[in-house]
Order: sequence, then structure tokens, then C-alpha cells
Amino acid sequence: MKLLREKNLILLSIAQFISLFGDRLNNMALVGILGSYYSQSTFVFSGLAIFIALPSILFSPISGIIADKINRKKIMITIEILRALIVFLIPFIFIKFKNIVLIYFLIFLLYSLTLPFNNAKMASIPQMVNNIYTANAFLNTTGRLSIALGILFGGVIVDLYIWQKLGFEGWQIAFYIDSLTYLISAFIIAFITFEEQKKNNFEFQEIIEEEKSFLKKIIDDFKFGIKYISKDKFLSFVFKCIILTMLIISISYNVYLPYFQQNLGFGTKGIGIVGGFLGIGFIIGSSLFPIIAKKLGEIKIIIISHIVFPILFVLSLFVSNFFVLMLLFLIGGFTLSNLLISYDTFIQAVSDDSIRGRLFSFKEFLWSFSFLCFVFLIGIFGEILKIFFKFENVIKSIILITSTIVISLNLIFFNNLKTNKK
Repeated sequence: MKLLREKNLILLSIAQFISLFGDRLNNMALVGILGSYYSQSTFVFSGLAIFIALPSILFSPISGIIADKINRKKIMITIEILRALIVFLIPFIFIKFKNIVLIYFLIFLLYSLTLPFNNAKMASIPQMVNNIYTANAFLNTTGRLSIALGILFGGVIVDLYIWQKLGFEGWQIAFYIDSLTYLISAFIIAFITFEEQKKNNFEFQEIIEEEKSFLKKIIDDFKFGIKYISKDKFLSFVFKCIILTMLIISISYNVYLPYFQQNLGFGTKGIGIVGGFLGIGFIIGSSLFPIIAKKLGEIKIIIISHIVFPILFVLSLFVSNFFVLMLLFLIGGFTLSNLLISYDTFIQAVSDDSIRGRLFSFKEFLWSFSFLCFVFLIGIFGEILKIFFKFENVIKSIILITSTIVISLNLIFFNNLKTNKK
């Protein structure tokens, strides 16, 4: 109940809830565009994933400086207004030019702006509230709820037939609603009051220097990670499996989304419902992780997960019943949550405190870099296969091939672990 007395926290959580809901509408609208105008293509999904992920790799240090050098409340309000303008323009630009590259560019701008917004928001919390632990937990909970609802209802909104009767495409309406959510968020943030320390002068040279040091840090962390992990057989196993996990996630995004949306005929609405079931599975898995980890341990969870995922993928190719598919996605969300928590828990448990931060930094880099590489390569591979085979056969071939690779490498890594153990 004390939380309800924190005016700033309540306003920020409402603004965040509305803004994140709009973000998910945005995602569903983009999937709607790709499904409507670029069906039977894996590479367009690759391009979308790449331009969403790139800003976090390129501009993380810059966004931090902006959040520290400029009034944070002004940053949040300004960026929300700019994001509203960008997503409002997307339907007009796409309808006029029918060029997906222009949309990729706008998405790149949108997610580049999201970085300093998030940094400014998180950096402002200590000045807004008395208890940062409770505040972060509250914001995290409401944020997850907003994301889940946005995915679920975003797909439904995009696929509503009424929009066509009114002369619009569903994805257009989703972008317009998203634009409105950003403006509402900016309006709410304007009523938040907190004191900020006086900012130093903003210098462009500092951004350049920070970016240089960031690139150097990436290289240093990469070298350190490889050297340190190679000395520990268990850490080596875990980080190899992280790459396998990113292959699975890349396949889900690149290949399974268009297959589920287009070939199975469930549309963007179906993807939204899928996201809802994945989220439910994720929540259940997270809740039960302490019990499961106590019985199995993190290594066994990692091994089992990389057998379960390929099996779920292959089974889904032979199932067309919507409710059975939702059960598979529920199991997938449950498995994924336990897998991701196992990675973090194991690294925390076995690494020395003095190097733990650098190991997690290396993990995040490996995570992002692997994802970008896989979505690009899978997209290209899919387009090449499409020249010779039907799109549905291309999808099934990629899923079967990658499922075999994941299970095989998983067992090879585990066998090497047992051999080294002896």
C-alpha cells in the first residue's frame, strides 16, 4: 500500500505501461506488414531483427552519456514525442514507397531513441522514490504485464476485420495507436516531479571518446572471456550452449514466425496468442525454477532444454490443431525460462566475484552477436533454398536441419564434458 502513496512511481509506471503496450503493438504491426506484403520470405524477418538489435550494440555508451548530461525528464518527454512522430509516419511512408528498407531505417531510429529513454528512466528512479528495490520490482512486474498484454492484444488488433471496412489495414491502425500511446506517456511524464543534479556541459567529443573506449572494452572482454572460459570445462560447456540457444531463438524468429503466420494461416492474431502462451509458460517456469534446479542442477537443465526445444519444433511441423500448438508453446516458454535462469545462476555460482561482471558482459556480447549472425545467415539460406523448393518445404527443411544440429552438438558438448571430467 505504501507504493500507492508514491506519486512519481505511480505516474512513471502508468507511463511505462502505456508506452510498452505501444511498443508491442508496433512489433505486431511490423509482423503484419511483413506477412501482408513480403510473404514467403525469411530474409525480411532477418532484416527486421537486425535493425531492432543493432542500436543496443552500437549506441549503448552514447545513450548512457546522454542520460547523464541532459535533464532526464526532458529526455523522456522529448523522446516519447519523437517516437510518436516516427511510428505515425511509418504507414504513410510505406504506403507511398512500398520499400521495406525505409521502414528498417525508421525502426533503427526508433530503437536508437529507445536506448537513452530507458537509461534516463532507470537513472531517474533513485531521485523519484525512497525505496528503489520496491520501485524496481513494481516497475518490472507492471512492465512484464504490459508486454504480455501488448503482444496478445496487438495481434488481435492488427487482424480485426473492421479496419478493412473502414478503409484501413490493421497494421496501420496499430501504428496510429502506438503513436498515441507515446504521446500519452509523454503527457503523464510531464507531471512527474523530482530534483536533478546540475548537469555538466554536453560535449560531442566525450561521446566519440566513450564510443572508442566502448569498442576497446568489447574487444578486451571478448579476449578475456575466451581465455577464462577455455580454462573451465563447465563454463566452456555453458557458453557453447548459449550459442545453441541463440540458434534456436533465431530459428523461432526467422523461420517459425512466417510459417505460423502464413503457412498455417493463423495470421498476426495467432502470433499474439502464441506470445501470450509463451509468456504464461515463462512465468510458470520461473516460479518453479528453484524446485527444478534443486532436483536436476543447472547443467542437466541446459542439456534437457536443448533436446526438448528441437523436439517441440519438429512436433509442431506435424500438428495443425491450434490448441495442441498452444500447449507446445506453453511447454516452450516453461523450458526457455528455466534455461535462461540456469545460465545466469550457473555463471554466478562458479565465477569469482572479481571477474563476474566481465563474464556477464561477455555473455551479453555473445548473445547479441550470435543472434545477429544467425538471423542473417538463416535469412540468406532460406532465400537460396526458396529458389529450388516451395516455401513450406524450405521452412520444414531449415527446422529439421537446425533441430538435428542442436541435438547433435548438445550431445557432443555433453560427451566432451564427461570425457574431461574423467
